[in-house]
Amino acid sequence: MATPLPAGPLREPIPAGPYPRLVEDDDGALHVLSPPDTEPEPDPDPYWERPRLSAVGTELPLTWSPAPDDSDDTDPTEYPPGAQRAAWVLINGYLEVLAGRRPASQLAGPATPAAARQLTQISADPKRRLRLFRLHVIEQLPGRAEVVVLLTDLDRDQVFAVALRLVHMDGAWRCADFQGVW
Repeated sequence: MATPLPAGPLREPIPAGPYPRLVEDDDGALHVLSPPDTEPEPDPDPYWERPRLSAVGTELPLTWSPAPDDSDDTDPTEYPPGAQRAAWVLINGYLEVLAGRRPASQLAGPATPAAARQLTQISADPKRRLRLFRLHVIEQLPGRAEVVVLLTDLDRDQVFAVALRLVHMDGAWRCADFQGVW
């Protein structure tokens, strides 16, 4: 049999416990205390309405600089350093031109005049999805590097080759020749 509640006001405090719980007001009446609202206040400026900040502009110049002598990402046997990085930057710029995200004229900056004419004739083909598969840099003579790049067409399961010749001029690597094998 259940024990009836005392008719008078409760003398001891009601222990804290799970909600809902009973609390006694000043008149001695018991009321059900609702759980506290744990939901955070709504954001007055939600992320989808905030202005978007871009860390990278849409049209940056395509440049590279030689790696510092104490850099860990260069091959110590490579002289002058930075041919692999220069080839990587140029090929990524080439892929952006093919995807239509960069104008071809930006590829002419790090190139000799003869190669600049070749590079500026590249036209965008946004339907092709190419990805860098391999990049080989062979430096047989100091200051000259031959680069072979393999690109994968993600839609057609084909591999294409691009050959570059880089020369070290005026303290930077420049593209001297560019040929694509499709």
